Amino acid sequence: MIGRDIRYFFRTLGRQPGFALTVILSLAVGIGANTVMFGVARAILFDHIAARDPESLVLLEWSANDFPAESLSGSVSFDGANARSTSFSSPAYEMFARNARTLSSLVAFSGIDRLNVSIHGEPTIARGAMVSENYYDALGVRAALGRLLMRDNEAVISYAYWRSRLGGDPNVIGSALVLNGKPFTIAGVEPRAFRGTLDVGSAAQVTVPLSAQKTLFGVSDATNPSSWWVQLMGRRRGSDAQIASELTAMLQPQVHGPRIHVRALPGARGLGETRANLRQPVLILVAAVLLVLLIACTNVAGLLLARATSRRKEIAVRMSLGASRTALITQLLVESVTLSLLGGAAGIALAYWIRPLVPFVLTTPGPQLDVAVPIDVRVLLFTIAICVLTGVAFGIVPAMRATNIRITTTTRNRFANVLMTIQIAVSIVLMIGCGLFLRSLAYLESSERGFDANNLLLFRLDPTLNGYEGTRLVQFYDEVLTRVRAVPGVRIAAPTRYALLSGMSAIGTLIIEGKPVDEKKREYVYMHTVGEQFLDAMRIPVVLGRGIRASDDEGAPKVVLITQTLARQFFPHENPIGRHIGFSKKKAPAYEIVGIVRDARYTSMKDEMPPTVIFPYRQQLDRINSMSFVVRTSGDPHQLANAVRAAVRNIDPNVPLFDVRTQTEQIDESMRHERALAALSTFFGIVALVLSCIGLYGLMSYIAARRTRETGVRIALGARERDIAWNVLRRALRLVLIGVVAGGAASLAFTKYVQSLVYGIRVNDAATIAGAIAVMVAVTLVASWFPARRASRTDPVTALRAE
Repeated sequence: MIGRDIRYFFRTLGRQPGFALTVILSLAVGIGANTVMFGVARAILFDHIAARDPESLVLLEWSANDFPAESLSGSVSFDGANARSTSFSSPAYEMFARNARTLSSLVAFSGIDRLNVSIHGEPTIARGAMVSENYYDALGVRAALGRLLMRDNEAVISYAYWRSRLGGDPNVIGSALVLNGKPFTIAGVEPRAFRGTLDVGSAAQVTVPLSAQKTLFGVSDATNPSSWWVQLMGRRRGSDAQIASELTAMLQPQVHGPRIHVRALPGARGLGETRANLRQPVLILVAAVLLVLLIACTNVAGLLLARATSRRKEIAVRMSLGASRTALITQLLVESVTLSLLGGAAGIALAYWIRPLVPFVLTTPGPQLDVAVPIDVRVLLFTIAICVLTGVAFGIVPAMRATNIRITTTTRNRFANVLMTIQIAVSIVLMIGCGLFLRSLAYLESSERGFDANNLLLFRLDPTLNGYEGTRLVQFYDEVLTRVRAVPGVRIAAPTRYALLSGMSAIGTLIIEGKPVDEKKREYVYMHTVGEQFLDAMRIPVVLGRGIRASDDEGAPKVVLITQTLARQFFPHENPIGRHIGFSKKKAPAYEIVGIVRDARYTSMKDEMPPTVIFPYRQQLDRINSMSFVVRTSGDPHQLANAVRAAVRNIDPNVPLFDVRTQTEQIDESMRHERALAALSTFFGIVALVLSCIGLYGLMSYIAARRTRETGVRIALGARERDIAWNVLRRALRLVLIGVVAGGAASLAFTKYVQSLVYGIRVNDAATIAGAIAVMVAVTLVASWFPARRASRTDPVTALRAE
C-alpha cells in the first residue's frame, strides 16, 4: 500500500516540479547543515578515544593554592592564586605506577608542538607525542601495520600521516626517518580510528617513547621532580574519590609548601582543554542549524498545507467513495516523508561541501585544528532519522487538516499564519546573530593595530630541533639575519619570539621594586622577546627613553621596554624609566626599564592593548627555542618569499622554514574564526530570508487566490487597485510585526550566549536589531508586492465566475 502511495505521489509530483524543487532545496539546506553539525558535535564533544573500554579510563589533574609556577616547565593555568594542571613530573608518574592500588595500567604522554621530520631528505614540521612504553598496550590499541611497541630509536606514525606523507606505502615498516636531526626507524602505523589521547584536533602525527626525549631535545626530565610535563591516564580500580585520596596522599610529600589535591577526571575522551573551549561555539552552531531546520520545516508545512487544500476536491471525492481518513492521512504522510528523504539526499551532498569550513570556524590560537567530520554510517542513520522525523513533523498537521472537510477556510488560514509567524520570528533571531557577527568582524578589521602591517614577510625557524643551542644558536640566528638582509628588496629584518597577532605570548606576574606584593592579587602582564630592529621593522615608535640595542646581550645589564598601557596602569604618576621590575617573588627585580613604546596589539586583535613587557632576545637565549622573523620589504613581500627561503636554506638545508606568510595574511589568519562565523551566519541568515520570502509569497498568493470572489465584488463596487493591494500588504505586515516582536524577544534570550564571541558591540545592539527588522520588512514588502499587485488587477467578471 505504501508502495502504491509512493508511485502515486511521484506521478502527481511530475505535474508540480516547482513545488517539489522548492521543498527539496529547503529541506536540503536544513538537513545538510544538521548532518554536518551532528558530525562535528560527535567528533568534538562526544566521541571516545579508540581504546579498549574507554569508560574505565581516568585522566589525572591536580590543583593547588599559590603553587610556585616558576618551578614548573609544564602547562599550568591560574584562577587568581589557584593553580590547576594535568601535567605531572616523571618521578610522580613512576611513583603512582608502582604504588597506586586504585589505578591500573597507568600511562604517561606528552605532546610535542613541532618535530623536524625529514623523510628522503625533505624536512617538514609535524606534530608529535612522547608516550610511556606501555601506552598502546594499556589502551588496547593494535597496529594497522607493523607493531606499536617502540624502542628508544623507533617511532610510530599516525594512519593519516602514513597516507598523506608516505602515500600509504605498505613497505614503510623499517624505513628510516630523521627526527630533529636524529635517525629513527618506523616501527608501526596506528589504526585509522585512533587519534591519540591529546586534545581534540591535535592528534600526534609521529609518536616516540618518553625515553627519546634526550635524543630529540638534548635534555631529559626523567628524574627531574620540578619538571611537570607529562599527562597521566589510567584505568579505575576504585572510585574517583578513592583515587583522589590515595594519589593526593602520595604526591603531597613531594611538593614543598602548598596544599595540593589530585582529582580523577573522566578520561574516555582524552585531554579536554580544547574541547571545553569549543563547547560554546559548537552548541551555538547546533542551535543555529536547528533554527534553520525549523524554518525549513515550517516553510514546507505551509507549502504542503496549500497543496493539500488545493486538492480538497480530490480528497472529498475519495472520502465519498469510501476512502478512510486514516488511509488519506497515511498517503499524505508518505508524500511528506518521501519529500523529506529526497531533501535529505540532497542535504548529504551539501554536507560534503560544508565540511571543509568546520576547522576554520572551530579554532583556537595557533595551528588550525585537525578535526575529522566523517560522513559515516552513524551520520547516515542520523540523517535518515531526521528525515523521517521532519517528514512526519511538518506533514502530520497539514494532512489532518486537509482531510478534515469540516475545517473552515478561516481555520486553515489561521494555521498558515501561525507557521509564517514562526518562520519570521526564527529568521529575525538568525539575522540578528548574523548582524552581530558581521559588525564584530568589521570592528576587528577597523581596529587600530599600532603597527604598519604592509610590506612585511614573516617566517619561523626552530634550529633547536636540529641540535643548535647556546652560542651556536645565536650564531645561526645572526647568520640568518645577515643572509636575509642581503636579499635585494629587503629593508629591515629582525627576530621576535612570536609574530605579532599569532595568538601566542608569554604571560608573567609583575613584581615592581619598592612595591609590596599582594599575595591575593596577581598582576599579569604579556611578555614579548624581540631583536634590536624589530620596532623599526614594525614601525612602532619609542615614545620615551630608548629602544633595544645590539649591545643588550647576556653580558650587559638586564633591560626591558614597557608599553604605554603598562606605564599608565602601574606607574600612573611617575616616570618609570630607570625603575626595576621582576617576575618572581623569589628574586629581586633585576630588569631596568629603559624605554616606553607605543601601544600595539601584540598577541590578538580581540584583546585591548594589554600591559606588555618587551625583552631583548639576546638576553633571553636560555628561554628561546623557535624564533620568528619579520622582514620589511620595499615591494610586494610575496615576491621575496622564495629568495628569503633560499637564503636560509643555504645556511642549513635541514632546518625547515614554516609559517611563511605576510603580516597581512597573519592578521587575516588571526581572525579566521570570526570570518568563518560571519560567513556561516550570513549564509544561514540569507537562507532564512529566502525561505521566509518563499513562504510569505506562497501564503499571500494562496490567501489572495482564496479571496478572488471577494476581491471581484469589491472591485465591482468601486474599490481602487491600491486599496486591494494595501489589503494584501497589510496582512503581510501584520504577520511580520508579530514575528518581529516574538523574534526580538527570543533573540535577547539567545544572543546573550554569544557575547563572548563578539567584539566591540553588545548583543543587544540597537543598530543591529533595527537593521535586521528593516531587512525583514523590506523582504516582506517585496514578497507580498507581487501577490498584492496581481490581486489588485483582478478582472471582476472573471472573479465573480470563480468558485
